[in-house]
Amino acid sequence: MLWLIIQHLRHYSEPLFQRFIVRIIFMVPMYSICSFPSLIHPSQAIYWTTVRDCYEAWVIYNFMSLCLAYVGGPGAVEVKMHGFLLLPSCAAGTCCLPPLPVNGRFVRYTKQMALQFVLLKPILATLTLVLYSTGHYTEGDWAPGNAYLWITIFYNLTYTIALYGLLLFYLGTHELLAPFKPLLKFVLVKAVIFLSYWQGLFISIATSAGAIATAEDGVNLQSWLLCVEMLPAAIFMLFAFPWKEYVVAGGNISGGNITHAISIRDVVTDTVHQFAPAYHDYVLYSDGAHKQAVPPKTESSQQQHADLLMNMELGGVSTWTKSSSGPPAPGQTESEVGDDFRRVGSSEDQQLAGPDFTRSDEQEELPQFASKYLAREDEDAQEDAEASGWDQRHTLLAMLARAAKEAVKAASGLRAYASASGGLPPRKVAVLGAAGGIGQPLSLLMKLSPYVSELALYDIAGTPGVAADVSHINSKAAVKGYAGEDQLGEALKGADVVIIPAGVPRKPGMTRDDLFKINAGIVKALVEACGKHCPKALLNIISNPVNSTVPIAAETLKRLGVYDEKRVLGVTTLDVVRAKTFYAEKAGLDVSKVDVPVVGGHAGVTILPLFSQAVPNAANKLNDADIDALTKRTQDGGTEVVQAKAGKGSATLSMAYAGALFADACLRGLNGDPDVVECTYVASTITDAPFFSSKVKLGKNGVEQIFGLGELSAYEAEGLKALMPELRQSIQKGEDFALEKQ
Repeated sequence: MLWLIIQHLRHYSEPLFQRFIVRIIFMVPMYSICSFPSLIHPSQAIYWTTVRDCYEAWVIYNFMSLCLAYVGGPGAVEVKMHGFLLLPSCAAGTCCLPPLPVNGRFVRYTKQMALQFVLLKPILATLTLVLYSTGHYTEGDWAPGNAYLWITIFYNLTYTIALYGLLLFYLGTHELLAPFKPLLKFVLVKAVIFLSYWQGLFISIATSAGAIATAEDGVNLQSWLLCVEMLPAAIFMLFAFPWKEYVVAGGNISGGNITHAISIRDVVTDTVHQFAPAYHDYVLYSDGAHKQAVPPKTESSQQQHADLLMNMELGGVSTWTKSSSGPPAPGQTESEVGDDFRRVGSSEDQQLAGPDFTRSDEQEELPQFASKYLAREDEDAQEDAEASGWDQRHTLLAMLARAAKEAVKAASGLRAYASASGGLPPRKVAVLGAAGGIGQPLSLLMKLSPYVSELALYDIAGTPGVAADVSHINSKAAVKGYAGEDQLGEALKGADVVIIPAGVPRKPGMTRDDLFKINAGIVKALVEACGKHCPKALLNIISNPVNSTVPIAAETLKRLGVYDEKRVLGVTTLDVVRAKTFYAEKAGLDVSKVDVPVVGGHAGVTILPLFSQAVPNAANKLNDADIDALTKRTQDGGTEVVQAKAGKGSATLSMAYAGALFADACLRGLNGDPDVVECTYVASTITDAPFFSSKVKLGKNGVEQIFGLGELSAYEAEGLKALMPELRQSIQKGEDFALEKQ
């Protein structure tokens, strides 16, 4: 188990999930550590049992938090399960309950049921020690005058409430949890904690009945059984919480990883969050990231809790604004096969095809659930509940738009735009995936561009609201939002540049192959629509993995007979932005005057910054170790951001900035600017890979000239040699996918 924990800490690429996983896995060594001394020294068993009991409570909290993180947070449940009820069922143990709406309050109440155990367990354990030391507590003594009877009854009550809360949460969200294979995790954690407790209770009853000779023999039996049972538990932990799905290049244990995993700040703030009266109507947004707080009902209440709200670690509270067209349907992760998206869970038999299921980078799919435990509630009642339940006056995007507008106004020369743009030709830009974490700030930045006269924002849902928000910015571009497959063609019609950030980030439980299939299908469907509605547009592909999605786009357009290799471009600008920033910081240079070409691909070791060709050259300031460190930091920039955000987000803002820079460069090329040179991933012959990222000249027809690599240092030559096999494999994978799905 310690080896498994070390592997998770070494590859701590998803802190939001792995923080909880590490704590849960440590339950096995903790049980063993506490049980073995109890077996050797039975007189000390009560002390070791107290330590174990407290850790049990800790694990209960972490398991529920992990499940909640998997589904995206309480806000994700609110949005995706909107309108669904958990039905009474004898099989599920809910026959005595009325139909329960699966919403933010449902999550709050079930989490409170688990948290009460977390709070009461240490209190009862401490009370047990006090009573034991004063002679009022004797293990196995069921006499009414002995505290053992009453503490056992209370323990059973809190255990049952916590277990029932977890069961309700699982029943209400099992469709959302299905992609993460929760059953083994659920059974394993419950078996270790609850069955071991009831096992000890049964042994205590057997001792009182005379089936076991003495209380000490009963304690010894329980300790021995736990030591034995932890072996199969450890084996099952390897399968329930594997570490390999978190592996990224350059994984290494750091003090920050360990500190983040063992910190108890999250449970403290979450406990306040769950039980404080000020949060009666709270909802967290689906990605679990830090958000602005929902303003309470009164000004005085808002002022009173302002400091607390601003310091919530587990993600702030945010309003959820219902669009005029109604809320989206509940979400579900799909497995993609060809052009079709196969629903996971009880809806596997239903095939859903086409770009209607294109997702923005942080957005879940929107199918209908089919479950014997869930049913839709009446739509009218649902709308009434929404109208009375949520304050819709504030949105994060509105604040972001205002802040960005003021920042650009204050630093008017930051993006080097011309002050007068009246002579520029009209240009239409379409953003596909505009409601996601990258899409929203990217849409805002494109609205600020003087080269854009018409901005079309498309996603499966949410874009009318994003478009309305962005349209209030006082720049010249006219903005319109489009949602759903039937509006995709209109969004693309007449577009000069199409930017595609749509896709999903990789999540635990999802293999790299699963991620590839989902994003590959998304890109293929969108590019096919581009080929039909705007075949002459420049395609800026951001969706990962770019090393494979660009070849997919090429093969898709070839099949339609509209492929022009000069117009299909993979956006690798973020690698350049990072290389410039890191190089300037290390060399002490003005970053605005720095240029660093980055070649190869757009993933891990395929990213090769050419610092030997950097301008200005700082060879006298940097040694070989510095260059190696800068290279690896550029390659692992995404992981650095994920870890810095503690798993609550990814490199969405910097990616949006880089995407806007590259789109502007494409527009300037289309407008006839003669000196537009950028690095981009395109069809290329400068290496034996059919696609490669290098400096290109952009013009009226897209890529007008591809520049060679120039003179490479020995280090860079070795890096080029090392990246080629992985790059060729990624390209082949993309081409094979496109060809087999024709």
